Amino acid sequence: MKTIRLTNLDRDNLDLMIQDPRLFCAQHDVLIGEGVSHLVDVAAHIRASTRVIEGDSRWFGYCSIDAAKNNLIGICLFKGPPTSDRSVEIAYFTLPELEGQGYGTAMASELIRIAFASNEVDLIVAHTLPLTNASTRILQKVGMDFAGEATDPQDGRVWRWVLHKPKI
Repeated sequence: MKTIRLTNLDRDNLDLMIQDPRLFCAQHDVLIGEGVSHLVDVAAHIRASTRVIEGDSRWFGYCSIDAAKNNLIGICLFKGPPTSDRSVEIAYFTLPELEGQGYGTAMASELIRIAFASNEVDLIVAHTLPLTNASTRILQKVGMDFAGEATDPQDGRVWRWVLHKPKI
């Protein structure tokens, strides 16, 4: 699996990535790639479709960086803070030119690690399109189990995947 590091996309970082991705990269000492416009589009979609980012920013998004090459590779996020049933939903986006290289698996693994290490989460959820694809393979690789179909308010019919925190 690829080794990545995550940079928190709090409100200021998210806005900076949208407004000036080159400055964002300079401030975080990462290399900017050709596909950065995809990340800007994803960041803008995240900003437009989510609540105002307040409170504990670790429950929001992260810019993903290849630790060896020091370049931006994607965005991963929690779709909100832990719910009353101690669950969080994860999502991730890899730059198209970097798909199939293990970055999606690395991002999902890091989100799972962060969530379970918090001691605020007992269940991780993810939704995919209702068909076998790269994302379903990623979720299987990180230990998530298919839990059936569900209806997502934004995405419609989806497959639901779950991972319960191991009992120690």
